[in-house]
Amino acid sequence: MAQQWQQDLHAPDGALGTIKTTSFAVGDLNHDGFLDVYASHYPRADAEDELWLNRGNGNHFIGITLQGLQSNTNGVGAKIILYRADGSRQVREVRAGESYGITNAYTQLFGLGTSAAIARIEVQWPSGQVSRLTQPTADQFLTITESLCSISTCIPLRVTAIK
Repeated sequence: MAQQWQQDLHAPDGALGTIKTTSFAVGDLNHDGFLDVYASHYPRADAEDELWLNRGNGNHFIGITLQGLQSNTNGVGAKIILYRADGSRQVREVRAGESYGITNAYTQLFGLGTSAAIARIEVQWPSGQVSRLTQPTADQFLTITESLCSISTCIPLRVTAIK
């Protein structure tokens, strides 16, 4: 059964005894714009895997999934830069894994806080292509597909909203 995140996630030192977390995954399992966490433990047989579902709040977000055409299918190695209306920016890199036993979802979530204003999103693909999306709407999931360009032709950026 999934547990709900609490305000204070800190456990007192030694509260988990000898449980060691051996694998860990982060992603938005319930598609609500807030990151959820899955952990697998070892060596105790009675240490059940744990799933924490983030209850979220009223803050805004945008989720970006990449579809590579020239680059790899999942956009691994791509850099996504979100430029806020206030001039600040957030950067995510799409990775195939983080460390031994640790992986995250390919969909990149950007927390926007109380302001839903996004100036633009830029994707720097491993192929060298750059995709730009101006003033996307917050609180949605988008799939950005890499352009297919050559010297004579270029298929424009395609963005698909996912509800």
